[in-house]
Amino acid sequence: MRALYRKLLEKSTYFAILLIMKNKLFAGILLGGFLLVAVMEGMPQRAVEWIKSDNQFAGLLSKVNLPESLPGPLLGPLEAALSDLTQEGVVVETNKQREQNGLVPLRTNEKLNLAAKAKLDDMFRQQYFEHESPDGKTPADVIKAAGYDFLVVGENLALGNYRNDEILVQAWMDSPGHRANILDIKFNEIGVAVGKGMFEGKEVWMAVQEFGSPLSNCPTPEPNLKIRIDGNRDRIARLEAELQTKKQQVDRNQYSSRQAYNEAVQEYNELANELNSLIESTKSLVNSYNNQVSSFNECLEKNV
Repeated sequence: MRALYRKLLEKSTYFAILLIMKNKLFAGILLGGFLLVAVMEGMPQRAVEWIKSDNQFAGLLSKVNLPESLPGPLLGPLEAALSDLTQEGVVVETNKQREQNGLVPLRTNEKLNLAAKAKLDDMFRQQYFEHESPDGKTPADVIKAAGYDFLVVGENLALGNYRNDEILVQAWMDSPGHRANILDIKFNEIGVAVGKGMFEGKEVWMAVQEFGSPLSNCPTPEPNLKIRIDGNRDRIARLEAELQTKKQQVDRNQYSSRQAYNEAVQEYNELANELNSLIESTKSLVNSYNNQVSSFNECLEKNV
């Protein structure tokens, strides 16, 4: 009976799970005494911080904070002129330039419009003409505050009394950095704000273009799947502890009868089967989770 018991014990081993995914780190998951690793490191440039530590993705995705696409602000004519700039016209002229270069037009996004208007108002209020405000807010900060979750963002600024929307957009096109933003294939959406106000004692127009690629372009891993994996991990740890206790009891063999001993061995084997079954089902969840991780990483590499 002891020999049979030892043989059963040898068969009731746990599954070691180790998954490394192309040098990209997501999170470490302790499973049945072994470490499951999925990685995300070396994020492409221009990816920005989009996961906060207190949201539903906490502990799932790494956070990065890298530069946006920010060419130097464009300074135009400051002398008085009959300027007439419009939000809609700037979008139309921008998309004309894209279409002339064989690119898909940008979609107008209301949250990006809000971000552009907030930036415009802030530059007049604080009397600055830079991508970063005097209080340290970057375009990414302004866009996030408007509720736009993104993979990539860019910003074009202009100050001056440009006669109309076409002349303004052409001035951006004549500047390599601004042209690159307008024709960037990674951008799908745009927000625009234009307005006239007092700047350093002169009445001038300012214009803001906010470009973005929304986070929804890439499928993010299901947070509920990670929660289920974590729940199974905790249950596996409890079953392991219970199994170890039962093993020690069987090893001591302080039972009043052979029947009691056999029942204890049977309980151990049933618990071991339950544990291994749980680990097998968790392996399936882990595979699904890591496939989603891989899909997200591949999409991210294409979009930044």
